[in-house]
Amino acid sequence: MKSILNLLTFLFISICTAIAASPKEYGLYIRTYPYPKDEFTSVVLENGYPIRTFQKKLTLSFSIFTREENVFGSIFRIITNNNQNIDLLYSVDKNDKRYPILVTGKTVHPLSDENVKKGVWVNVSISIDPKTGDINLIYDKTSAFIKFPELKDTESVRIAFGYCPFENFSLADVASVNVKDITINRGKEEIRRWKLGHHDGNICYDELFYKPATTYNPHWIIDQYITWNKLYSATFNSSLSIAFDPNIGTFYMATDKNNLYVYHLGEKKTDTISIKGGEIASNYPNQLVFIPDQSQLLSYNLDENIYSSLNPISHRWGNNIVSQKDHDYWNNTCVFNPEDSSLISFGGYGHYRYNNELLISYPFHTKPQQRYILKEIDPRYSCASVIVNDTLYVFGGRGCPSGRQELSPQNYYDLYAIDLKTYNVHRLWQHITPIEGGEFQPCEHMIYDKANNCFYVFCTQEGGVLIKINRDNPHFEKMSLPIGKKFDLQYLYTNIYFSRQLNKLYLVIHEAEVSGKSYVEIYELDYPPIPATSFIQTNNTQETSQTHNYWVTIIILLSLIAIAILSYIIYIKKRKHKVAPEYKASLNNNLDVN
Repeated sequence: MKSILNLLTFLFISICTAIAASPKEYGLYIRTYPYPKDEFTSVVLENGYPIRTFQKKLTLSFSIFTREENVFGSIFRIITNNNQNIDLLYSVDKNDKRYPILVTGKTVHPLSDENVKKGVWVNVSISIDPKTGDINLIYDKTSAFIKFPELKDTESVRIAFGYCPFENFSLADVASVNVKDITINRGKEEIRRWKLGHHDGNICYDELFYKPATTYNPHWIIDQYITWNKLYSATFNSSLSIAFDPNIGTFYMATDKNNLYVYHLGEKKTDTISIKGGEIASNYPNQLVFIPDQSQLLSYNLDENIYSSLNPISHRWGNNIVSQKDHDYWNNTCVFNPEDSSLISFGGYGHYRYNNELLISYPFHTKPQQRYILKEIDPRYSCASVIVNDTLYVFGGRGCPSGRQELSPQNYYDLYAIDLKTYNVHRLWQHITPIEGGEFQPCEHMIYDKANNCFYVFCTQEGGVLIKINRDNPHFEKMSLPIGKKFDLQYLYTNIYFSRQLNKLYLVIHEAEVSGKSYVEIYELDYPPIPATSFIQTNNTQETSQTHNYWVTIIILLSLIAIAILSYIIYIKKRKHKVAPEYKASLNNNLDVN
């Protein structure tokens, strides 16, 4: 009985996992006004080559989702080999009512006097008959029959959605819609099927004969699952320190001791807290940490072993010592260890030197700092770290064996495990071959994924991308699309954070000019991340989709079989307990009790 229940539980989880693994949304977002015209989106079926009719009825079907920003203009254009046009558009009356129309040549055919439905998917189908010149259109629940004699003897058509790039056939106004599931039937035979989900760059191939739908300025909806979504950007007159509270989803930013700038993820709003007194410990950027278990915002200065906590009620920093020394830990990696409430720093740059120093500080105790030179690791800065149990993992960075800036610094692609009890260092692996996609440097922290025994880290490759790092072998896998930043200013700091409550990854990019003027951006990405290659369309895409559906079907069938078996077992057990009273009495009388 217990084993059957376990089986059912496993199958239920498998079904949920299979369903969750399929993205819920796909299609193409047609860019239009208020974007500039050269950024409008076009979808050209079969790369603009003629689609033959063979004198059979041709049916174009698709789904559209109308957005609010510009319910006016073209949805698609069909151009025949005789240069006749058939257009579906949104028009507007004097009362600002938006409604669909079909245009044949220069003749307008209103389809409905009702306002266009916005924010929902609507099915559309148009059939053209080259023998009779008839057009049948179904738009949502509205149908129309139109005679278009110029359509007779049409041999082929060209079709474009969004902005029409065909010479002499472009229209200035394009409706703000999303489109998906485009199919073409010739007679009763389906000859094309473009889902507009999986894609290869700006091309989506049809799933029947691998014919292209070529896009210009595409915005693939399915890419939202692997795209960093920008939430916040701001400019400051000087560089700042930044920290994140994962419990309530709040970022804290400080440029000096006077103000604390706050960004709330939930409300997507900013606040400024005026500090009433005390001194912030950090005199250089990115020396601020939020400690979730203590709900404590801590400013630190490793050079002078100074620490200052912010009192959330009085809004005062808890120290009055003013920092004096220059900074020797630029772009180090520093993590808080909850086991002993220590700050653990490795690496960094200062005074033309890279270091390989493991520095352990105790902001809440009088215990002195502990310094260890890790000779097994070359001096470096801009490395990433994370604590897992009693081990500090350190990845990558930039530096050189001598630690001297002038002596050919290089990027490192290696992973080390440092035992925090013995301080023994073990190199797990080193990637020495050329890096696919180009050189990069990681952000300050990594996120450990226990289920997959891997790390996630943001890096500067291709203008900023999330990668997955295996613990046991040197393999990098892209887990997001590139952001496309230039990263060309004097100072750069990046870091990622994980919110278990919101189930999101958050990214901070902090850049600063020589003058000190700085720019901060905050992004989010769904967690757990999925490989950036998940939505790349190949010749096997349809087969993969069919295989996925096949296994989902098998799992459901097995679940039904297991439920039937369980029901039968329960029925048998209940039947055994329903013993006749006479038989019970007879059985009790014949019991031999000694």
